[in-house]
Formats: sequence, C-alpha cells, structure tokens
Amino acid sequence: MASIKSFPNNQDVFIGAEDVMKWLHGRTSGVFAAENNATVTAVQSEMAVNISDGLGWMANKGKDGVVWWIDHEAVNGIKLKLSIDPADSALNRIDRIIVEWKTTNYVDCPEIKVLKGSIASNAVAPALTNNNNVRQISLAQIAVAAGTTAITASMITDERLDASVCGLVTESISIDTV
Repeated sequence: MASIKSFPNNQDVFIGAEDVMKWLHGRTSGVFAAENNATVTAVQSEMAVNISDGLGWMANKGKDGVVWWIDHEAVNGIKLKLSIDPADSALNRIDRIIVEWKTTNYVDCPEIKVLKGSIASNAVAPALTNNNNVRQISLAQIAVAAGTTAITASMITDERLDASVCGLVTESISIDTV
C-alpha cells in the first residue's frame, strides 16, 4: 500500500475540502485519458508489479470528489512498486491493483494497493467496495496461478478502460430545462 496525492483534502491542503469537492462536482471516477497513465506492469523475476505515474478522479456517492495522482517516478526516479503475496501451492487467486479513497471526514489521501483475492480452483477477482465511507477503482487484475513464483505480463489484465470498475474520467453534468 502506498499513499498517493490528492486535492482537495482536509489533511494538508485545504480545510473545508467538502466545499471544493462540490465545486468540482459531476465527474465519473477513473483515470484521465493519457498515454501510460497509471499503467500496471510486471517486475521481472519478482512477485511484484510497477505502477507508472498517472492521475485520475475519485467521486464520492454524491459525485463530489478529488483529483488523485501518482508522481513516484517523477519524485524518486523509479516507478511505484507493490509486492504481490506468494501464490498458494494448490489453488489459484486473482488480486486487483486498486486506488482506494476513504471519504470519512475527507482527511485520508487516496492509496494505491493490492486487494488480495481468495484462493479457489476457479478464482474470481475480489469485489470492489463503494459505499458512503470507502470508494475503490481497479487499475488491473493479477491472475496468480498455483505455484507462481514471479508475475509476468500475461498475468496482468488492464482494467482502466472498464467503466464498471474504473473507466475514463468524464463529465456527467446535465440540466433539466423542461
């Protein structure tokens, strides 16, 4: 898990973030359309993935929200790396790389982390949580087959364009004039 940056929030940027969030109202959660924006790739010969710098938007239940961004590579010279738990010896698992935002009091910055799936012979990706307190979007699925010792590109399914779990940020404002 790694904290990423956001605006606004009540922690270090702006007290009264909820008011600014209302001003930014109406966008859908997801990533902004840009090349290599928050891309998940395998780390060679390791149970780990890299996430490239990128930015997106997270909306709360009322469609107010925050801009989030990853600038780990720009600041540190290397991509953000997340470890994947070891594989089970007999059963498969599907994990997700997610952006999570806790909306209670709008103090917590979003985090990027691994949402670990359950082991099973026919594994399924873990469900995302989207309620009044927590919002999650999925950047990618990682299929961890039994006995896997390193993540490869073929195990990663990009979910950034899937509007049901992530999608591209769009404006969804309309006015009823009738």
